[in-house]
Amino acid sequence: MALGFLYGSGGGSSIPEGATVTPVGDVYTWQRCAGIDRPQYTTLAELLADATTLAHVIDNANATDYLVRSKTWINNETKVPTMTSDTTPSGECFGDTVYASGYSYWKVFDRDESSMWSSQNAAFPHYVGYDFGTGTIITSVAITSFGNANACRAKNFKIQGYDGSSWDDLYTGIMANSSSKQYFPFSNTTAYSKYRLYVTDSYDTSSNICSIKELEFFSASIVLSQTAMALIGANNYASDTLLADSDWCEAICESSYFGSVLNDTVPAMTSATTPSGSVTASNYATGNDPYKAFDGSASTLWNTQDSTTAVTRTITYAFAGTCKAFVTTFEVRNSSDLPYSPSSVTVMGSNDNSNWTTLTTFNISDVSNKSIIPTPAAYKYYRCDCVAKLYSASNKYMCRAARIQFYGRQDV
Repeated sequence: MALGFLYGSGGGSSIPEGATVTPVGDVYTWQRCAGIDRPQYTTLAELLADATTLAHVIDNANATDYLVRSKTWINNETKVPTMTSDTTPSGECFGDTVYASGYSYWKVFDRDESSMWSSQNAAFPHYVGYDFGTGTIITSVAITSFGNANACRAKNFKIQGYDGSSWDDLYTGIMANSSSKQYFPFSNTTAYSKYRLYVTDSYDTSSNICSIKELEFFSASIVLSQTAMALIGANNYASDTLLADSDWCEAICESSYFGSVLNDTVPAMTSATTPSGSVTASNYATGNDPYKAFDGSASTLWNTQDSTTAVTRTITYAFAGTCKAFVTTFEVRNSSDLPYSPSSVTVMGSNDNSNWTTLTTFNISDVSNKSIIPTPAAYKYYRCDCVAKLYSASNKYMCRAARIQFYGRQDV
């Protein structure tokens, strides 16, 4: 596991948005942004272990802004193993050309900065990459260029993924004229089997050789720490900065600790209006009242009446105040109920039960479905518009939901 500094899109020394000091390293800089002049921690693990310092850093607006923008709490896992040949221990290293036998492709994946891959002195572009053999999601790279000033150092480049027939551009950037390791994060949700560094020119005006000492491919996810989640919740960042960032929103919602942050949910309802709020629906069959979708039990359900038309059925929960909902779950009892479930659900928000804003739409494909809503405004009413499915040969339509839940923050 490696923790890297993921701020730049060109490897330069400019201060990224959100930072108040010149970056040195993510964890160090994060503490400096919080006003700690001599940070004692250089790794994320050390900082997470000190609840007092962590709370101080989280509670500082400048530091939190930097945290979100730089993705300080990213857990970067190096995906390529330490290679000892182009095919050992696994996968396959490849490229366009090799300068000589001592400059093989695998040298960029050997975790040894004393060795390197060099291309032949031929016209650009030059490239080097790795074939995982199976689909892998890569979201950042680290590149270490040749040490001698200007000589053979890559300049303009792309990170590309192979989709089976062509190469997709995932990131386009410019490397700094430096021998320091440079990190380049990018957005990618596609699992490509092959990735490559595609270099179109260099800082060297005397040759067309490209030399790279180290190339690392990372798969990243935000660290899900119980201590961190609890502190974020206690300091109320879930209502603003952190959940305004889609990566953080998803990480928190997917975390088993999200209850520490998203600490307001619809209570287990025992009637349409108790213990708080209210539940209504456009339609329901006798004995299958709408509140039963919010009673916390998967054995009871809201069930609409049969219809010969494919009308949209709605079910609404009104909070006592307003709530910013960030994740919605929608469940049917079991797989045998799937034919009666809606084909899709659109979540709407309103503050007057009249003017509605569409927040998200998701299809129902399983017993349990979840939809994450990154940055909605705070609403009093949340409505699920359920598209009824044809479930019988006699042209009957119906909607069923065993359990619906909205998670969010009411202190907004």
